[in-house]
Amino acid sequence: PMSLLTDKIRMRTGSGSTAAPLSSAEIQQRLAAAATEVLPKLLRSVVLKTGDRADGFLIFPAGLYDSALVQLVDVETKEAEEFETTFPTAGQ
Repeated sequence: PMSLLTDKIRMRTGSGSTAAPLSSAEIQQRLAAAATEVLPKLLRSVVLKTGDRADGFLIFPAGLYDSALVQLVDVETKEAEEFETTFPTAGQ
């Protein structure tokens, strides 16, 4: 089993800086009118077994991001493995 910790997910810009997802409190503050609809649909931290999947979304500060970094942690060994997915740019 692997732990998916949403607070460890980051978006990366072309310059290499990263951004963390907004917390529930930040979403309530910034998106007050939509918070009751948005919060239940957020991706939650979860332990995944082989074949499991996690559904939901995260909200990040506005920016131009080139990739997302996702860290999974082995529940037994506590060893972390990081995965990066890149996004196509407007010029591609």
